[in-house]
Amino acid sequence: MTKPLKNSLLALSIVLGLAGLFVAGDYFGLFGLKKYLVLDFAESSFKPVDKETGAPVLEVRIKCFQKGNMNACTQKDSRTTGIIIARIPVQKLVWESLLFKNKEELVATNDPQLHMMFIHYNYNNPVETFTIEDLYNNPVSKYSVKMVRKFKEAENE
Repeated sequence: MTKPLKNSLLALSIVLGLAGLFVAGDYFGLFGLKKYLVLDFAESSFKPVDKETGAPVLEVRIKCFQKGNMNACTQKDSRTTGIIIARIPVQKLVWESLLFKNKEELVATNDPQLHMMFIHYNYNNPVETFTIEDLYNNPVSKYSVKMVRKFKEAENE
C-alpha cells in the first residue's frame, strides 16, 4: 500500500470515528437537550352497538366533558360505517437533542377523566368514562359502546 493511500485511510477512519462519537454523544444528550411543549391529538375509535341485537348503530354523535375543558374532543369523520373517531387534544413535553427526540411525556390535566356522551335520537345517551392516558396510549383499540333503545317496537300479536 502506498503512503498517500495509508494517509487517506487514516484520515477517513479518524473523521468517521469523530462523526460516530458526535452522534453517540448527541444520542445520550451530552451536548444538551431542548425541552418544549407540543399540542398533539389522541384518536380513539368507538363502535356503538344495539345492546339487545348487537347491530351497529349509525348516525351517532359524541360530546365530551372534562372538568375545566370546554373543548374536550371533536368528532372526526370515519370511512368505516358504524365507527366513530374522537380526537382528543393533549399536551406533551418533548426533550430533543440536535439529531434525536430523546423523550416524550404526556402533561397531566387537572382532571384525567374524560366523559363521552354518545348521542342518537332513538337511543338513550350513554356516558362512558375513559382516562386520557389510556386513550392516548392505545390508539389502535376499538371501544364498543352498548346503546339501549328509548322506545321498544310494538310486538305483533
